[in-house]
Amino acid sequence: MPNLAWLDGNRQENVSQHVDVAKKIVLLKPDDQVARIQAVEFSRRGFVLGSSALALAACGGDDSSGPPPTGGGPTPAPPPPPTPVTNDSFDSTATTLDPYLAAITNELVLYNAKARDYRVSLIETDVDLMRVHIWDEQIGREVASFQIANPDYGNLPERVLLTPSNPLNSQQFSGLQGWLRLNSSAIEADARIIQFTGPQTSRIERNNVTTRAEYTRPQSIDDFEEVIPVGPGRNLTTIRAALESLYDGGRLADQSNPDQLPVCLRANPFHRIALVFDPGTYTGVSEHVPDWVYLVGREPDSVVFEHAPGATGPIIEGQANTGAIDLTLRNTAPNGASGTARYAWHTDYVHGLQTPDSEGDINRDYAVDFRRVKFIVGPTAQIQAFGSGIGVQASANFIECEFDCENINYVGPLVAANNSAGTIGGGRFTFANCRDVSGRAASSPTIGVQSKSDATNPNIVEVNDSEGFASIALTPGTLGVFAGKWRLTGNTAMTVFSSIPGDNL
Repeated sequence: MPNLAWLDGNRQENVSQHVDVAKKIVLLKPDDQVARIQAVEFSRRGFVLGSSALALAACGGDDSSGPPPTGGGPTPAPPPPPTPVTNDSFDSTATTLDPYLAAITNELVLYNAKARDYRVSLIETDVDLMRVHIWDEQIGREVASFQIANPDYGNLPERVLLTPSNPLNSQQFSGLQGWLRLNSSAIEADARIIQFTGPQTSRIERNNVTTRAEYTRPQSIDDFEEVIPVGPGRNLTTIRAALESLYDGGRLADQSNPDQLPVCLRANPFHRIALVFDPGTYTGVSEHVPDWVYLVGREPDSVVFEHAPGATGPIIEGQANTGAIDLTLRNTAPNGASGTARYAWHTDYVHGLQTPDSEGDINRDYAVDFRRVKFIVGPTAQIQAFGSGIGVQASANFIECEFDCENINYVGPLVAANNSAGTIGGGRFTFANCRDVSGRAASSPTIGVQSKSDATNPNIVEVNDSEGFASIALTPGTLGVFAGKWRLTGNTAMTVFSSIPGDNL
């Protein structure tokens, strides 16, 4: 990836400009009562290229606009000219689309979905709860919902995130994610339930249902739909200020609680956000990064994250669908009697959400990705720079990263993960074209893996073309000694130091 300084000359940085796709909606109601919805104007490039064009559609209601800009930097360049497309929010075979459903719904998107038919089955508008149910035609069950507790019908949020579990049967968990954009002015607030008994009135257009295979993870700055500058002289000068500016309308992070994931309502697989840091050293502790937000250094080898004085936790809590590019992450706080481990980056929350659906599948997508990141165990640090629990269908990926140690007394791993507390297993811990430059003895491993649980499937650690990766350590967790729960693959020869009898990966 080119030096990110090119942004200043070739791309106006917004860059927190958020241009929503649904700009103008026309609802046609022919005499034969066949309701069709036509979105006639899209404006963000990320939604009109390749499969991303399938992700969003508009249906019914008034024009909508996104949250106000955050961040600093130059005045944003005007958005590109709109690209006309035609897309229906509900299936074209839904020839008797319910007019009330069309009127209140500006946009409905499902992702991490299966290749299925989904529809709206119920709308509840009670004083205690507003809820829109999503039905899976293939299994004949409600599998998710959009809901607002104790709704203020005069001031409803514009966007509601999907609750990915069946409100009637928790065993029907679907792994879906998504959002509903409301036209509040059309909602009739009364204690009633509107039920749609068949797909003809409420089937969601397949173009609004996106599977995991239909989007990719960012590899360079060009892959981000929004770029927000951070640094001295900017509107946002600290890690925390930059992150909290994203939560606009979403759930804030509790800095004392690592077991959570804050919400940025506009970040998703089709609108990924980069916080781009100007050269300098930034300090923090327990800085929670939302889904689909990444931390990026403007220039390689110029941006360093370290612990704030007195820190009693990791610098970054980057739990899901996030990562870093061109940064140095150095944990500089010694461990203490209180607080969580003082990693530079910690990932451990998501395995608790990875519940199989009725067919035994887990379709929710979780990964942390690092490219050209330096992980350094600082001179007073007493634990690895990266620590993680990796559950089923989750992964931690390191590409062209560098690992170092500045504490001559530290002999533990530089990067480590356990197989989480889940019972399924099958997560991935991958390294490609990385380097261990610490120069430590082979008995001081680069990687550590821990068999924390007796998972059904082994987790995979894969190491390819990684210089200096001489050894890997395998240890049991506190729940017992479980052999065969990690497998080592890849083309980099490594010595295994195992504390589990008979298990050499």
